Amino acid sequence: MDKLVKYYKGDLIEYNILKLVDFYDDILRKPTTPWDHKQFDPKESEYLAFSLAETLKVLGGLGLSANQVGLPHRVCVINMGESGIWTMFNPQIIEHGERLSQYSEGCLSYPGLYVKVPRYDHIKVKFQAIY
Repeated sequence: MDKLVKYYKGDLIEYNILKLVDFYDDILRKPTTPWDHKQFDPKESEYLAFSLAETLKVLGGLGLSANQVGLPHRVCVINMGESGIWTMFNPQIIEHGERLSQYSEGCLSYPGLYVKVPRYDHIKVKFQAIY
């Protein structure tokens, strides 16, 4: 697969539009592994972050996790609206509200399926970023 290139903050960034795995793929049911920035070249972190973000834009979703594209890493991207797309390496919920609310949610890995999911009214997340 030929890499695409994007001009971002004065640099040329390589990335790809990634393909979603089939919803029967076992990777969707396995725990993800933490991303170790010391194990990977910084360009690999950048490549993954931009590939996930650009794939999310193409798919039109609100969030995308690395395991949804066949990668076992604990990395996700979230569309934060006007704040842009955030990439979160090794996200952890460290605090949450008391109240649960029901939301109808869909998932890019299960197209057409929407279910009501209880979620806390707010959460606080700790994560690593590449910039």
